[in-house]
Amino acid sequence: MTRGKYSRKSQKPELEDRGVDGNETLAPELTDSANESVTSTAEAHSGLDMAHLETILKELRDFRQENSDTLKEIIEEIRVASNRIDNAEKRIEEAEERLQHIEDATIELLELQKQFKTRLVDQEGRSRRGNIRIHGLKEGVEDGAGL
Repeated sequence: MTRGKYSRKSQKPELEDRGVDGNETLAPELTDSANESVTSTAEAHSGLDMAHLETILKELRDFRQENSDTLKEIIEEIRVASNRIDNAEKRIEEAEERLQHIEDATIELLELQKQFKTRLVDQEGRSRRGNIRIHGLKEGVEDGAGL
């Protein structure tokens, strides 16, 4: 893998004045001009990098603002939906209570109907007992005229 002018780890120019440890040593005038060249190039790159970083920062802030606005809209929609659900639950609860009262009233009415039917059958039976006709006997014989 080749590296450019700058190492990824150190971000230092490859042209360095190396010391007594056995590495190469460049002439001081070459080192100064190379350093100036690298410095001016680094400043140009850092100016571009700063502009690029500022653009990225602006984009991130815009993205964050958009996300914040979207989140607020979502929260508002959730609040509205929650209110609608609460209202629907209240209406359902009221309807269930009314239905329970109607069911209770229906059961009570059915019991009353049974009682009234029983009374009606009893009354019909009692009224028929007084209307007995015996065939073969004349009217008025029952008043005491000899049997």
